[in-house]
Amino acid sequence: MMQITVTAKDEQVQQMLQQLSERMRNLKPAMKEIGEIVRTSIERNFAAQGRPEKWPESQRVKRKGGQTLSLTGRLRRSFTVKAESDSVAVGTNVVYAAIHQLGGTIKQGARSELFTRNRYVRGEKKGQFKKGTKAGRGLTFKGSEGAIPARPFLMVQDEDWSVINNAVNRYLAQR
Repeated sequence: MMQITVTAKDEQVQQMLQQLSERMRNLKPAMKEIGEIVRTSIERNFAAQGRPEKWPESQRVKRKGGQTLSLTGRLRRSFTVKAESDSVAVGTNVVYAAIHQLGGTIKQGARSELFTRNRYVRGEKKGQFKKGTKAGRGLTFKGSEGAIPARPFLMVQDEDWSVINNAVNRYLAQR
């Protein structure tokens, strides 16, 4: 292993390197900005109905119109950012996000844990949810067995990397 030692005899350079070293110990402000960049990119993924490739239309959209993955907007609005000094997490607590992100198969009559895990179940009217976890009160898949295609929304797009790079550079260059 090769080691390089740099000795700065200029006081301004030493001070600048000290400040840089201190900023490197706590990257939380930069991580928060990176998280917001990714969260904004996810919003653009929903607005474009998939990027860089369009998502397959849902059966509901084919029948009734609207936007795929946007019936109530719950998933679209659910993304949060949690920044730490050396990392950032962008995610959602919406249970059904995974099957839409990755795709999968649902069997006829399968009860969804969609709202029961969050202690909310669907009410009698469209869009109505009420508190409760009684057995048999979750959503039930009524169609025939079906595959849900992957519609990746939680992803960093190629154009995001330059914005992320600029954010890190700005943070490190602060005085």
